[in-house]
This record gives sequence, structure tokens and C-alpha cells, in this order.
Amino acid sequence: MNGTRIAMLLAIAINAHCADLSVDLVSAPVGLAVPIMVRFATGGTSVSALQFDLSYDSSIGIWAVADAASITAGKDLYSVDIDRSRRRFLLAGLNQNSLDTGTIVALTALPGGNAIAGTYALRLSNLVASDRQGNIVPITSTDGSVTVSGSPDPTPLGMFPHLAAGGGWKTRITLLNLSSDPSEAKLTFWDDEGAPLALPLTFTPAMNLAIPANSSASIVIPPNGLTVVETDLPVTSAPLVGWTRLTGSSAVVGMANFRYHATAGVNLEALVPLETRTPISFVLPFDNTPGVETGVAVANGSDSLEARIAIMARDILGGELKIDSITLPIRGHTSFMLSNRYPSLQGLVGSLEFHNDAGASISVVGLRVDTPVDSAGSLTAVLAQAK
Repeated sequence: MNGTRIAMLLAIAINAHCADLSVDLVSAPVGLAVPIMVRFATGGTSVSALQFDLSYDSSIGIWAVADAASITAGKDLYSVDIDRSRRRFLLAGLNQNSLDTGTIVALTALPGGNAIAGTYALRLSNLVASDRQGNIVPITSTDGSVTVSGSPDPTPLGMFPHLAAGGGWKTRITLLNLSSDPSEAKLTFWDDEGAPLALPLTFTPAMNLAIPANSSASIVIPPNGLTVVETDLPVTSAPLVGWTRLTGSSAVVGMANFRYHATAGVNLEALVPLETRTPISFVLPFDNTPGVETGVAVANGSDSLEARIAIMARDILGGELKIDSITLPIRGHTSFMLSNRYPSLQGLVGSLEFHNDAGASISVVGLRVDTPVDSAGSLTAVLAQAK
């Protein structure tokens, strides 16, 4: 009997009484979560505790919970990230029960916005199995994969009609996932002319994300989790302004904080919710009485239409004070202080109506500030009312 045949027979003999761990082969479009089962077969052996590593591409988000066979055996699932693309799992319990054949870990994979069409391997390594006495048990493995089949159309969730960065300003966007499944969110930034606005960003440390200045950011938010994205331009840099679009899973909601901190002792902040409404008109109250002033930001969220906006200023009795109009290019933006654009409104209280004549999707927000802004005063968001 030659050496090759002996090796084959030994392999057959070993595998006849060898546990096996395997990962499913699945397909998923970008941005949609897909379940993946990690399956265990006893192979006639007794396994009471099991450790393994799972390697995957960092553009694929992975979440895990113990599944039926582990729960039945009274085992708990522990995991730790070895690096951005490898996670170590341990199944163990305060008992000597053996695992039965079945699914031991239920994974959820979410191909993020950085994933492209193709097949992404899910590789098992560093397998260690032991019986109830702590003896090592031989175990084999079968890798799995996620085949990404392309990107679904992103769901528009809303707009933040103003973004300010640099010159003492920072914009901090908080996104929450209200779902028990992982959800993807994408932030896209545009300047006044409707061109992509590249910004350096920082993220919640736990997200383990670091990207260079970019005009968009795709983020996978854990189940029931949140992430924070903040512009990261220094105080000494020239200020940049624009607006932000949010697309992704319908379970994602958000808010933006505008912060001003350029002078010692001055730290102003205003909170603005995500704008999801698309009325024909917005009405914004203003206060330009001595010591305070109102700023306004307007964004055009349309990808195909310019926004022709009629503006009507009214006093507290509803009387007309000023008629004006502005035109914003596709995905354009403007922001101004009322006293600069309309000096005749200085010292008055009233309202501004922004009527969208062109069918584009606009968003409006106001900021009420103590003047001068460098004083230790306040910054308050003024929310526009839909009409």
C-alpha cells in the first residue's frame, strides 16, 4: 500500500469521527441585511466548548447572536474584534453539556456603501474544540461567502438644510437606528452651487471608521445603535457652508448640532432635527430686535430642478413688509443674516414665507443669535413651519 493511499485512509478515518463547522453561502444587495448561519456537526464527537475566528472584508458589517444549538446546550456566545476584518468567537457555558448538530451562531451581514458587486469570503480559522473534560477534539471547517449583487436605490430620508465647518463652526450629526437589524445610512454634502462638498470627518470611536476628506460617508449602524459624524476643520480654516442629504434605511433618524467655538469662553450650540417634510411653502418667524438677529439657510434638494423661491416678509399683524425672490441651482444652497439681506427688517419681529414655485424640494431653517456672535450669548434653532 503506497503512502498516498495510507494518507487518504487516515483522513477518512479521522473525518469519520470529527466535528465540523461551516458558514453559509449567501447573496445580498448592497445596503440590505442578510442572515448567515454558522452550522455545527458533531461527527460523532462530543464538543462542550468551541472557539473560532471569522475573517471578512471590512466593507461587510457583521453582527452575531447565539442560535438554537448553542441555546439548547446552555452556551453563551462571546466575541471580540481582533482587527477591523477578523472577529474571535467563543461558545462556552457553566455546564458540561455537549453541542448538538445544528446552527450555533446566527450572523447578520450588511454590505456597506463601500462594497461593490462581487463575492466576499467568510473564512474560518483558529478553531479549537474541547470536550466536557477539557480535552482537545479534532474539528474541520468549511468557509462561506457573501455575494454582493449590486446596489439598491437609496431611500431618501431627509435633509439638513445647513452645514457649517471651519472658522469656529462645527456641525455634528447624530444618526440613530430604530431597528433591531443593522441599518445603513449615507450622508452626502453639497456646497452653495450644488457641487459635492469634500469635508474631513470624525466618527464615533466605536464605529472604527476613518476616511479622508470626502463629499459623502456611508455608515452601517448597529441594531438599536447610533453613530456620530462631525466635521473636523480647524478654527483657523476658512468657513465652509452647504447642506446635507441623508439616504438609507427607513429605520434611521437623525439630528444636527451647529456649534460655534472660536473665542475663549464662547461655546454656542443649536440643535436641528432632520427635515423630512416637502411642502410648497415654509414659514419662518424672525426676531431682529436689538441684541438678537435671525439667520436663514435654504437648500434645494432636487437633483433635476432649480428652485425658484418667492419670499414674503410680514409683520406681526400679517402686513406685507418685503417681497423678494431667490433662485437656487440644482442641489444649491444659500444662507444669510436678515439684517444684511434686508436692512429694512432691522429692529422688527415678523415672519418670512418661502414659496417654492418650481416644483423642487426645498428645506428651510433659521438660527437666532445674540449679537455680536463672539459674545457669551446664545444660539437657538428656529424651525420653519410647513404651509
